[in-house]
Amino acid sequence: MKVFLIAAMLIIVSCKGKPHNENIPLESLGGKTEKEWKKHYMDSMMDNNKQRIDNDLMDTSGLYLGPIQVTKAKFTEKEYSNYKDVYLAYKNISSKKVSAIRFKWYGTNAFGEPADAGGYVDGFGGGFTERSLLPGRTSDATWSILSRDGKKIILAWAYEVAFDDGSKWALK
Repeated sequence: MKVFLIAAMLIIVSCKGKPHNENIPLESLGGKTEKEWKKHYMDSMMDNNKQRIDNDLMDTSGLYLGPIQVTKAKFTEKEYSNYKDVYLAYKNISSKKVSAIRFKWYGTNAFGEPADAGGYVDGFGGGFTERSLLPGRTSDATWSILSRDGKKIILAWAYEVAFDDGSKWALK
């Protein structure tokens, strides 16, 4: 039994090997240390993902074909608070009665940077309404997003519309 324990301990100790040092530049990493390479790789991945998310969120191609036209969009001050809401006025330019609408918006702060607009990505937010809207009519709504720094809504659009007859329109 003692021989088995000693053999097992020798195997474990011999398998441990030489410790790896992340700070030694490696030729396979372009002369960067492992730590530098990981940081560069993660930073570039984050930049690429952010760019992809921004492009996906900002894709408004085909918007001119939409049945809803946003006529006014702005941040509004909440009463007795420093937080802001988003106000949209919109019009049904289709020939069908609308039963629900999903909106997106993009806003900036006083410095022209993406604002806290209620979404998971700075600058972007969204909301929906289930108010019926007859053809040719206008309506408005306010969404409580609790923005801390919103100054201006740059663009607001409807990206999905459900009609009373059961049909749907979606951007893309």
